[in-house]
Amino acid sequence: ITIISIHAYCSNGFIDIKGFIISNKSNRKQKKSNDTDKENQYSWEDIEIGVKDLKQKVLDSNYQPTLLVGIGRGGAIISSLLSGNLSNERHIPFIALERKYENKDGMRCASLFDDVSFKKDLDRVLLVAGDLVTGGTADAFINFLKKQGAKEIKFLVYVMVSSTNRKPNFYHIKTDNGVLKFPWMFSNDYKRDSRT
Repeated sequence: ITIISIHAYCSNGFIDIKGFIISNKSNRKQKKSNDTDKENQYSWEDIEIGVKDLKQKVLDSNYQPTLLVGIGRGGAIISSLLSGNLSNERHIPFIALERKYENKDGMRCASLFDDVSFKKDLDRVLLVAGDLVTGGTADAFINFLKKQGAKEIKFLVYVMVSSTNRKPNFYHIKTDNGVLKFPWMFSNDYKRDSRT
């Protein structure tokens, strides 16, 4: 990033404009795909870089989804950004589904918040999450989509924790630390009851 300071001086009816370059280097260390991220705190700039990377990975794979399904808030944001940018030819529709958690016999179980049924666009589904920590929620959504008639399902996440049992088809960052902070968690009051 180049920061320029411009000063204008007026004397005797003439304006003298001088520009000074303060810095032409970014102080921010750019996160790279597949690198372990120590901080696990992401900005909107990081999200933009990651979505562009994920878009390219999906395009390079020749997978052409007919529907994007976002899991929760993170999946809703990432899938909505991908939906308009993934194809130059057409807008790929997306839907975001919220989940709820219940404890059954000491195990946390994920299920859909509301009953949902699909009537079309289930040929090639791209399931999208902001993060992948355990894989339990992803498994629940994949099973749900199969029951709905999805013919092919691929899974995409922004951040994957390396200890997960489920491996996504596409991810931007792999980390060992499951404590994550995304830009939509801008308040200390942000409630998070889950890990995908």
